Formats: sequence, C-alpha cells, structure tokens
Amino acid sequence: MSLTIRVHETATRHCPAERADLQLRIQAEGTDKHAVAERVRTVLRLLTDELADLERGGAVRRWSNEQVTTWSDRPYDPDGRRLPLTHQTSADVQARFADFEQLGHAVEQWCEIDEVRVEHVQWELTTATRNEASNSLRAQAVRSADEHAHQYARAAGKQAIEAVVIADSGSAQGGAEFREQARFAPSSGSSTDLRFAPRRIAVTIAIDVEFLAS
Repeated sequence: MSLTIRVHETATRHCPAERADLQLRIQAEGTDKHAVAERVRTVLRLLTDELADLERGGAVRRWSNEQVTTWSDRPYDPDGRRLPLTHQTSADVQARFADFEQLGHAVEQWCEIDEVRVEHVQWELTTATRNEASNSLRAQAVRSADEHAHQYARAAGKQAIEAVVIADSGSAQGGAEFREQARFAPSSGSSTDLRFAPRRIAVTIAIDVEFLAS
C-alpha cells in the first residue's frame, strides 16, 4: 500500500540591496500664501535640477515630483480664540538611486534645507536579481523536500518515493525600508556624516510537495 507524504519547505537568501528609492517632502507654512508657495517652488527647482544632474551622471536611475499643493487652516489658541489664517504648501519628490555614496551625500545636503524632510528610503533588488535568487531557491527547496521525504519514507518502512504534486505556497521578495520623519541635524557644529550602506534583503521561497512512497 502506498503512503502519501506531504512536506512544506522554505528557502531564504539574503542579497545586498542594489537600489534605493528615496522620497522627500518639501513643505513650508506661514501667513503669506504667496511667499510660502514660492519658498517651496524655489526648493523644488533646486532639488530637481540636482536630480537631473545626478541622473545624467548615472547615480540616479529615475526621479519624479508631485504637483505643488497649497491649503489653508485657521487654528485656535489654547483659549479657543481663532488665530490668523495659516497657509501650507508641499511637494513630494521621489528618486531611485543606484549609487549609495551619492545618496548619502545628497540627503546630507538637502536635509540642511529647512523645508526638506526625508519621508523614507526603500531598499530594493533589481528584477533580474530577484528572479535569479527565486529560481535558485525553488530548486534548493525541492531538493530539501525530497531529502526529508526520503527520511519519512524510510522511517515508515518504505523504499521508493515519487513527487506527484509541487505547489508554490508563497514567496517574499520585498525591500527593506528605512524611515526618518525628522530632519537630519548636524551635531556639535560639524557636518552630518551619513553613510547609506546597502541593506541585505531576504528573498524567501515556500513550497508544498506531495510524495507517494511505496
């Protein structure tokens, strides 16, 4: 009588990040609507000009910016009195960096600007690297499942096994994320020294294999 053996296997590889997706927010507020908007537009022009230079040099793969948005609010003081109308303007900028040294240098310079804040840095692998790692891990997981199935079969007094079903039960290929809500500030009067070393990203494959042992 044949015996059904089901094995669940996972395999993981940690790969150094190959690119970093940076998101910045440019934001200003004040009582003069036009002055606030102009401050944001000025900083936005500065950043996009520098990003264009970095893209031409190969440090940035691509970049984009969102439309400048302005809104108004009339806050209250602690006693419940209405305060003067406050205007806020913001714009988001995204950039994909391939050169992490240039990333650190750029962030250090931009965060000295009062209106600039780092929203997050998302570390990623290229599609080719993710696919290569996944293919290798699938083969590794199948070999491991076969080895374990043989162990179960021998323990049950069976000699031969045959894989009849292999199913991908999930994979994880996400990037590692670094978030920084506050501005980077120099300490002790010296320049901030930022080092963006590539994070190691886990690529995981999970499979379910069904064997018949006889």
